[in-house]
Amino acid sequence: MIILKYPTYEDKVATIEASMTDRNDANIINVAANDTRAWVKNTTGGAIAQMGYAPRGDNAMSYWQSAITDKSFNSQIPWNAITPWFVVGFGVDNESVNTGVNISGITMQFYDYSISAWRKVDTGAGVPTWGHYQNYANSTITNGSDVTKRVESDGSWSITIDPAYGVAHGGSTMYHIPDTIENHLNLRGIFVKMHARLVKIDENGVDDRHLAQVLVSVSADFYPETTTRVSPDFAGVGYAPATSLSKWELLTGERDFYCATIGPPPTINPSISPYVVAGNTTLMPLATFESHLPPYIP
Repeated sequence: MIILKYPTYEDKVATIEASMTDRNDANIINVAANDTRAWVKNTTGGAIAQMGYAPRGDNAMSYWQSAITDKSFNSQIPWNAITPWFVVGFGVDNESVNTGVNISGITMQFYDYSISAWRKVDTGAGVPTWGHYQNYANSTITNGSDVTKRVESDGSWSITIDPAYGVAHGGSTMYHIPDTIENHLNLRGIFVKMHARLVKIDENGVDDRHLAQVLVSVSADFYPETTTRVSPDFAGVGYAPATSLSKWELLTGERDFYCATIGPPPTINPSISPYVVAGNTTLMPLATFESHLPPYIP
């Protein structure tokens, strides 16, 4: 007799914590073994924390603050916008040629310290609104064309990963951080959830999903305002700083993926944030997260 064990709420909590504290599950293609970037450096890397739950310019990483052209972004003025995002890519052991990734169910929550509860952000349909290809070779990020996708009847995207790039990067709408979290002082946690499943690119073609090695990472980026754009506003760096980034996790079949500002993750380097060096906190302790779980995990 075969006994099937369905994931419990406790299993999902353990998965969330592992996403933010463990090493990467496997190696992404086009990443050199000696790549020093903590987020992408193969199985020796893992989840990282950047701005955590504190959206302030003076909390951005020191190297980001040094490189950006417009130094006014490095001030203590709170930032007011956030956008959830994902990256899906082939692992070095991928042997599939007809496997894509369907993305749906993108939701985000904020922990409001003033009421000791999570607030669900209005994420609309929870489907991607943008996406383009990326290549991580040569210790850089090279952006490519918009992703090739099939928009399903529910609005979700079934994305084709271009092996020439290796990774597809996308996300959903940018949202205003609610004014009810006064001056963001009560913003003490950010939680992102996304659903992904393996699909056939050519629905009439061979089903080789069992040969696929697909890896997924989830995060969210802060912006000063919903009108701020990487180009031209973030000239000098070319990207927005993230909250925290989950590790690269294997996708087999379908499952939820998570990012939470809990920690500390294994690759955190407090010296990258002047705000943290000054004695401030940007991550929710695991024990606090476990005693104040987001209500929309399932």
